[in-house]
Amino acid sequence: MATLVGAATYGKGVVQTMFPLSTGGAVKITVAEYLTPAGSRISDVGLQPDHQVLYHALQKEVAWQLLNPDDDPDLSFTAGGEALLNGRETGLVINVLEREGREYLPLRPVLESMLYQVYWHEDLISVMDGDREMSFNTGDGPGSPAIIFQDEISYLAVDLCKQLNINVIKDGNNYKIQRQI
Repeated sequence: MATLVGAATYGKGVVQTMFPLSTGGAVKITVAEYLTPAGSRISDVGLQPDHQVLYHALQKEVAWQLLNPDDDPDLSFTAGGEALLNGRETGLVINVLEREGREYLPLRPVLESMLYQVYWHEDLISVMDGDREMSFNTGDGPGSPAIIFQDEISYLAVDLCKQLNINVIKDGNNYKIQRQI
């Protein structure tokens, strides 16, 4: 059985064709329907991925990583430049923020490239790795927050990466992010 990587699908599971009528109108008829290998209908339901990756630029590389589990994920970039995942171009630009002496990386692309799945629940972010789940509060607390928002993007404090078994190596404006699995 295949592993589905990506985002939930819309659920349009039928193929329809328009046939013109001699009166000038037309009739639309369903001519085919998509089913899962087990024979389940996907119309109006869609498909849920086995491994959620919402950043389209990362989906192919994450799928490759899941097929090659002996290789640890490796994300490298220059701040504000295009990221390479496992040495391959992603088309994804990673911006780094600094606030109150603390550096922040864009949460979803960094965690998804490290094979984590990210889910939002109101003021809580759940980060999943197989059966293990960690949660982070997005609300304001004392001191500099671990997660900040700017231009509708969430950013994760670099020092929080250690809790997720992610190693961040910085050399000037160059970053290398690795996770041992």
